[in-house]
Amino acid sequence: MPTDDAPVTVSPSVRTTATKRRPVGRDRGTATPDPRLRGWRAGIVWAIIALDLAFAFGVWLVAGPGPDTPPAAAVLFGAMVASLGGVGALVATRKHRNPVGWILWVSATMVTIAISGSDYVRFSIASFGGALPGTVAIAWLSGLTFLPAAILVVVVVPLYFPDGTLLARRWRWAVAIAIAGLIVVALPSAFDPGPLVNTTIDNPLGVPGLHALDWLLTLSNVMISLVAFPLTIASCVLRYRRGTPTIRQQLKWFAAAVGWTVACFTLAIVGIGPLSDAGWFLGLVGVSALPIAIAIAILRYRLYEIDRIISRTITYAVVSVLLGATFAATILVSQTLLAPFTQGETIAVAASTLAAFALFQPLLRRVRRAVDRRFDRSRYDAERTAAAFSERLRNEVDMTT
Repeated sequence: MPTDDAPVTVSPSVRTTATKRRPVGRDRGTATPDPRLRGWRAGIVWAIIALDLAFAFGVWLVAGPGPDTPPAAAVLFGAMVASLGGVGALVATRKHRNPVGWILWVSATMVTIAISGSDYVRFSIASFGGALPGTVAIAWLSGLTFLPAAILVVVVVPLYFPDGTLLARRWRWAVAIAIAGLIVVALPSAFDPGPLVNTTIDNPLGVPGLHALDWLLTLSNVMISLVAFPLTIASCVLRYRRGTPTIRQQLKWFAAAVGWTVACFTLAIVGIGPLSDAGWFLGLVGVSALPIAIAIAILRYRLYEIDRIISRTITYAVVSVLLGATFAATILVSQTLLAPFTQGETIAVAASTLAAFALFQPLLRRVRRAVDRRFDRSRYDAERTAAAFSERLRNEVDMTT
């Protein structure tokens, strides 16, 4: 019999079994990293956005909007900062490896300095002769942060959207070109001699003779614009064609927000009077809604609702245009036919209103069916299947007892 001091031998099969039973993934080397920022790091991210909002809100209360800025535009600028900062902080803390959140987060601070900073400088010069702390530094920064922030959101974000990676390593050249454009855009405002933008304060970093390079900077801006924007669009198109159904839904959210913003600003430029004002207002609403669309796409909250949103937006836009054309045509025809018998436009307007009201529901149903067939095919097929099943069930069920 073996004694207590005798060596105990373990067969290879027992050693293998013991090794296999060891839990995997518990140690630090194999644990899955947590994608969220926690603790003091997340606190710093949210604290900076809170400071941005506090600065913007405080300047708006004390100094008020600029003389050429309507109150509605000032409110929309505040909503833009809140949207960029809130979404940027949310994405950055939940998916800190995705650069989209960090870009939006930085852009919020840059937009705050550009818009609220200029109001702060204006108030400091008008009320205190420029004696408020940081007046010169904020004046210098406010003149060169808005356009770089726009380049980051419009050019760089789509290159990394939605998963935070580029299509391939060679697309780093597109990012490099966009960053070069950002620097070239900021150079004139940063180092031009003379007064800073919208102020009477001389540029403390002005370089004499820089105006001689204006033609080179202008040429660089044009070349970068002609290269960077097409590369961004090509990246989104290729990502959509190669992507999974989920990635395509994410890109639809981004494209819908961008399309809405571009269409509204186009209306603002082309339109006249109230149409132009409405275009500018709705365009700023679209800019504020763009980060929200990015958050929905990246965090995948109600991701598949985008098809219904697109179809309903197109439906009501088409119906509004058709009813407006019908209303105008009916007024012209009524005035032409009834002019010898009536005075004024009361009967023509009443007839046009009745015609538009009568056409609304039939036209809405037809346009909705046609648009859903193209942009919301899954819901359209589901509704057709349910209707066909209900009809077959009604015809085949024996109601006799």
